[in-house]
Amino acid sequence: EIRAGNDRLAAALSGTYTVKRKGEGTAHGVEASVEYTKGSRGAKATDEIKLLSPDALRATLRYLLAVDDPEQRARVEELLRPAKMAEVSAATFWSLAEYCTAAGASIDLDAGLRRLEPAIDWSFLASRRRTKSDKALQAEDNAAAAAALAAERKRKRERKAPKAAAGRAAKSAKVEEQRA
Repeated sequence: EIRAGNDRLAAALSGTYTVKRKGEGTAHGVEASVEYTKGSRGAKATDEIKLLSPDALRATLRYLLAVDDPEQRARVEELLRPAKMAEVSAATFWSLAEYCTAAGASIDLDAGLRRLEPAIDWSFLASRRRTKSDKALQAEDNAAAAAALAAERKRKRERKAPKAAAGRAAKSAKVEEQRA
């Protein structure tokens, strides 16, 4: 799917695709056939999809981004990047491309997302995805293990503290008795 996603993205950005709608469709969308150039030799590929209406596309984006968990939100944001979207959801990708061309001008998929749903913070589109190196992940694991070990040592000291204090008091009392 990565190669197909790359081909879809290249075709959308260069405008070398055609959409053939099949029938009138519904408020949610219309069945369509999208033909685009595949690879460097000019072969053709076809995606049979349901082309989403702008309202359905907007609702899909809102639904996907209505996530409270930060890790899950980061995964969703990654999938909404146009290049990744072209890999995982041809229907959503081509619907966005069609929305952009209907709005005129050249196809700028990031700008199309911003225009489609301005209430969403699309700033993640402008930054690259940051992945931690193996070394950084190992350092995090080591720091967590060291913190857990330190916490365990502190708990042990705190458990021993009352016993040690009682032992010192008894020893002091014994020494005082011997002096007297």
